[in-house]
Amino acid sequence: MIVQANAALALQHTAPEQVGPLLENITRSGSETLDSMRRLVRVLREDCHEGIRPGEVWAELARLVSAFSEDEADVQLHVAAAAREARLAPEVETSVHRVVQEALTNVRRHAHGAVVAVRVDVDGPRLRVEVHNTAPAARHPGPVGGRGGFGLVGLRERVEAVEGTLTAAPTDDGGWRVTADFPMPAAMAGPPA
Repeated sequence: MIVQANAALALQHTAPEQVGPLLENITRSGSETLDSMRRLVRVLREDCHEGIRPGEVWAELARLVSAFSEDEADVQLHVAAAAREARLAPEVETSVHRVVQEALTNVRRHAHGAVVAVRVDVDGPRLRVEVHNTAPAARHPGPVGGRGGFGLVGLRERVEAVEGTLTAAPTDDGGWRVTADFPMPAAMAGPPA
């Protein structure tokens, strides 16, 4: 659109008959872009509405891990008492859920048969979420060119949007570890009033 607008500016005095079609292309491109953005915003809003209800993050994690363990052999969830007592902002709760969801999805895709541990604890003024899986039971190559998703990239952006940090890296045992740390403001740390 910018190239077409610049071309219209350049041609307005030397070839004014060509400006009209360029402006029509700009209008059509702009409308298509706006329609695409509206669809994206609608998907994101629907995604947000499917999120967890405030205060129910631990029950939702238990359901998520339980559903995953129906297909996978060994999955453990441990939420420390200090984490259960912490009051979290709704957007942090949603991000915690998404970290675990994405990590388990990656285990299902890349490490079938691995032993998985999901741990949530408080580390000073931060909530730490860790999903670790051992090496897969059997290695299998992924599709050529990957799956084309932005799972960890998008997840990192989501975590950083709530002032958290995310790391994902292989482990010495041939597995993988995803760790997210979320800030807990002093006013939000500790048991509910």
